[in-house]
Amino acid sequence: MPDWDHAEVRQPTFERTNKGKVSELGSHALTCTHTERQYRLWWSVDLGRQYSISVVVVKNRQDCCGERIRGATIRVGHRMGDISTSSVACGTIKDLRKGSLSTIFCNGAVGRYVTIVIPGRESILTLCEVEVYGTNAPPN
Repeated sequence: MPDWDHAEVRQPTFERTNKGKVSELGSHALTCTHTERQYRLWWSVDLGRQYSISVVVVKNRQDCCGERIRGATIRVGHRMGDISTSSVACGTIKDLRKGSLSTIFCNGAVGRYVTIVIPGRESILTLCEVEVYGTNAPPN
């Protein structure tokens, strides 16, 4: 059985966005965070070291606006905000229902950063919870 490590981002916390502009929603949104409307938004978390990522779980906002997360892609890479082909695309969020949990499988993609990006359109990125599961990555 693998030794699972777990990095978790809860509460209204953005590690970093592409424009650095983040707004916290009121308590009615149950500790979600959103950006301003921008083109090709991304959010990234630094896990502190390399992990072999198995699963990323993203909770959608449950009071309204569930469609904002449409097309968000989960990527694993070696640099903050890496949305290029040098990072691994794990999958795309398709469940837009209010309060939905999307489980995206990364199949052992190795990286220090997990990035969520809405490519190719102007939008507002809203995240209510992001959980990242994986194991220690073998040394290079």
